[in-house]
Amino acid sequence: MQFKSIILSVALAIACVSAQDNGAGFFFKCDTPGDVALTFDDGPSDFTPELLTTLKTAQIPATFFVLGKSINEGQGKAALKATFDAGHQIALHSNTHADMNTLTAKAIQSEYELNIKAVEDTIGVRPKMARPPYGNCNENCAKVLTGTMGLSIIQWNCDSNDWQYEAKCKNDPKDH
Repeated sequence: MQFKSIILSVALAIACVSAQDNGAGFFFKCDTPGDVALTFDDGPSDFTPELLTTLKTAQIPATFFVLGKSINEGQGKAALKATFDAGHQIALHSNTHADMNTLTAKAIQSEYELNIKAVEDTIGVRPKMARPPYGNCNENCAKVLTGTMGLSIIQWNCDSNDWQYEAKCKNDPKDH
């Protein structure tokens, strides 16, 4: 039920604030007026199967920006495969959730090459979109992602602020 609340909250959001990098070719909104893109970052996780059930029931497609390390841990591969098989779009969120603005070009490329490998090894598809963790993608990052790797950088225009509940959920799992 909580996932339905999250989806509803995102869909009903009117004004949202975000602090993230911007640059030529960064995407912040859908091209078609009235369209909404629902996205999820940092997975796959233990909650992915329940989320997939909720999205299926509501007939809502989403884009999942996945982490290489999450794919390669626990049931990550199975969850990613189920997400892809359910028709959702898979995109990249780096391998370890590092702040791209603190890394060298070589380290940024390594983060995304490992992320791509984890996705390709699991679903056989190479994603074309990336969302840098924290929205941090300075000029150095953008040159690697768009120039060297040919990825589109997808940011957001509405933040659910779910990150502010992370510590609480880690301390009391029933609050998820």
